[in-house]
Amino acid sequence: PRQGVRKRGTPSLRRPRKTSLADSPNTVLRNELPYTLSETSPSILPGIGNNGNNAAYIAEHSVLQDGDYVGPTDTPTPGLPAASPEGGGITGRVKLSVLRATDAHQLPKPALRQALFDAFFTNLSYCFPIVSRADVESPGSSVLLQQAVCLAGCLMRHPSLPDSFPRAQAIYEKIKILICVNFEPNMLTVLKVLSFLALWSPNPSHVVSLDGPWHATGSAIRLAIQMGMHKDSTYADKSDRKCRRRLWWLIFASDCVLALIYGRLPALKRNDFDVSPLSEEDLDVVDMQSRHFIADISLARIMGELAHKISCNSTPAQEQAPIAELLSGWVKELQPELNLYDENGDRRAHYFPVAELHIQYFGAVILSQAMSSKFSKQWACSTACLIAANCMAELYEEILYREEVCLLITMHSFWCLTAAIPLIYYKPENKEMEAQRKESLGVLCSVIEQLNHRFGIAKTVARKVKILQAERQNILEQRTTAPGGQDVGEGSIDLQATSAHQLAALFPQLQAWAARRESGHHNAILDAMAQTRAENEAPGVEPTVQWISEAPFSAFDALGAPGFMDDFLGAGYLDDGMDFELRDMVSAGSIYM
Repeated sequence: PRQGVRKRGTPSLRRPRKTSLADSPNTVLRNELPYTLSETSPSILPGIGNNGNNAAYIAEHSVLQDGDYVGPTDTPTPGLPAASPEGGGITGRVKLSVLRATDAHQLPKPALRQALFDAFFTNLSYCFPIVSRADVESPGSSVLLQQAVCLAGCLMRHPSLPDSFPRAQAIYEKIKILICVNFEPNMLTVLKVLSFLALWSPNPSHVVSLDGPWHATGSAIRLAIQMGMHKDSTYADKSDRKCRRRLWWLIFASDCVLALIYGRLPALKRNDFDVSPLSEEDLDVVDMQSRHFIADISLARIMGELAHKISCNSTPAQEQAPIAELLSGWVKELQPELNLYDENGDRRAHYFPVAELHIQYFGAVILSQAMSSKFSKQWACSTACLIAANCMAELYEEILYREEVCLLITMHSFWCLTAAIPLIYYKPENKEMEAQRKESLGVLCSVIEQLNHRFGIAKTVARKVKILQAERQNILEQRTTAPGGQDVGEGSIDLQATSAHQLAALFPQLQAWAARRESGHHNAILDAMAQTRAENEAPGVEPTVQWISEAPFSAFDALGAPGFMDDFLGAGYLDDGMDFELRDMVSAGSIYM
């Protein structure tokens, strides 16, 4: 007979089966599971325990809403049918079989678990102010939430450790299984875990997958709306109102950033919900990290606007200026301790969260400048793009020197590519600036190479950079000399896309740099920009920047798509057999020109 199939009438050699969950809905088989009381949630049954977080939202105008509900989030009266103990999903018997087969409910051993908790709360909790140590370290803490925090902590480990990725993979698999079998009865906890899963991105971005930040964030949005978190009125009577509001805005921000990264429509638009913006009143403790969270959410909202406008068929004149105003307003309103530069244009002491925040800001500046590329092939990558790209490279360089690349999350692969493109198509005026261009690009490639071990999107980005580098090489070889041996020309462009006023607004430090005619960072390109701006400040003429194309040419046009986001990470260049390593590109004999 087949394994696992017992003939009818054959006595079983197994011990007598205890009453199953399907047999007795009110029985909790904790003794059936090999974990201690301190390592489990109160029940493995949905519908048992604290159900205050599981009431579904139904709008007042829906025909499903009637007088049996006192309010949109109240529990039904006895006149309505009770929920099935199994939740209409996986039966208790199947659930127990899955748990026994996978040990998904088994947490890492205590010493490792504590180390992973510490890694998260030390390095990443400022981005996820929805979980406290008490939530995962107290007796009876949710197993699912503990696994999610362990996953986040595991992703903060150095990628060169031999067990880094396998350990993270194993924890992720356990989380997926626990979600699938409805192990966690508290839906608010499940929602928090889904927000953590946005950190996991093992597959290349051109592969359709149910594993990754795009699907996890989409699932979180649907669950949050099902719970009514898009309606401000649902927060009024909640004791954890502040945490819920932070969670909602965290999910919305994730949707905005992912829409910009992948060039897809945001799942949520601002007019889809009426939850008021975060303020310091929503913070448990008002400090630098909590203010960073509010600033990060505000910047993500601008990215969502940018993603939406790029996807629309509106003209650049209508759309580019408002985005630039939003970005300049954001940097102007930053708290002093979150500013990257002081009033003299000098860099403040390195602080990783602030550096990461400004990397995203400079990346958004570059993408806002690129909005015109889908409407006109005569748009030139602006001075703002070159300044922002060099500032991003400097920040990544500091992160490299401090061995903090392991703290970067998946979206930084995209930001490295965003910074690399203007540098790839920039043609410096002298050897010193060319050396600086190569150095900045080498920094970005080094970061991408380290991210390659953890995130699938980094593999896509690495291939894209390598191909664009080869295209640069080919363009230069074709136009360096004419058939008669004469130089074809520099292809200089008078950049007028970024006005002097807009440059000053986007880069407040630029005025101080221009006054002393150097950036103070020993960056030849930024120093040249500062000097040229000082010389041209009176007549209001923007610097002339040389690009490798013979005509005004957007850096994003080189990606060959009708809209630049369509092929920014496009699959047209991708081949599974293609080498994506960047070591050769970073070396002295690299492809850089």
